[in-house]
Amino acid sequence: MYALKQQPEDFQVQEITHVLPKEEGSFALFWMKKKYLNTEDALQKVCKTLQIPRKYLGSAGNKDRTAVTQQLISIPTVLKERLEKISLFNLTFSFYGYGTGPISMGDLLGNQFSITLRALNPWEEPKKISKMLNYFGEQRFSTHNADIGKLLIQKKFKLAMALIQESKTPLQDKIEHYLKRQKQDYVGALRIVPKKILKLYVHSYQAKLFNEMAQYCIEHKVRVETLPLIGFATEFKGKVGELAEKKLKEEEITPRDFIIRAIGELSSEGGVRTLYADVSDLQIGKMENDELNLHKKKVLIEFRLPKGSYATEAVRQMMQS
Repeated sequence: MYALKQQPEDFQVQEITHVLPKEEGSFALFWMKKKYLNTEDALQKVCKTLQIPRKYLGSAGNKDRTAVTQQLISIPTVLKERLEKISLFNLTFSFYGYGTGPISMGDLLGNQFSITLRALNPWEEPKKISKMLNYFGEQRFSTHNADIGKLLIQKKFKLAMALIQESKTPLQDKIEHYLKRQKQDYVGALRIVPKKILKLYVHSYQAKLFNEMAQYCIEHKVRVETLPLIGFATEFKGKVGELAEKKLKEEEITPRDFIIRAIGELSSEGGVRTLYADVSDLQIGKMENDELNLHKKKVLIEFRLPKGSYATEAVRQMMQS
């Protein structure tokens, strides 16, 4: 077995963007470099320091906490000088240029990874791959994310709230205080949780269904190029449709369940995801002595992935025998 992310510097990520800097514009663009913080926590920290609403900052994707990551963010030009002057632990900013709009998800093309694998035996070398099974990585799920997502889709809001509280959310005291005053109003309590987090639960459940369908395709040699991220607008056609209907039957849910009228912004029409993703520009370094693990080896691997694909999954598949 190998060790991943023994220290943040072992897992380095650089966003690949199609955004080109302009000489002027209504938004200032910065490369944000961070570690020991996920993207949302980093942006919240910036907002608190500058005393501005969260909506003023734009970004294209969420990056892990245990990593050194660089990603493009946007801020209104009028706040450019204030951002340049702030000094925050484990956060640095370098000016990139100007843009006519905020940075958003559509601006991300992919990510460049530089990853050090540790605690290897001498014979455990990564193998070269050009494609990977496009599974969602374990960081998508946490402990209960997919379970909470399913409960939200089933409209079992009380049970969903109980699992969220079991996860030791920082909002627990606020939620408990609300439920003491508004007994049984679990929809109201859920609205205390940031929308991004609630959506993450639903997306985690969709990711779980995708992974299970992908696994079925591999085990039963079902040849398809894409699989659905099931939602209320999913179309059930051909082999893929049959597979999705079978999965929904197992889960005892229907596409209409993805319409959540009580919290409309959580409704999900679904989408599609490729079964395989390209692994580009793969470079595997020489095995070296691992200074963090006695009598073990380490190796540096570098590669690119399209947006939405997980480096942890690419590494896992490189290390499969």
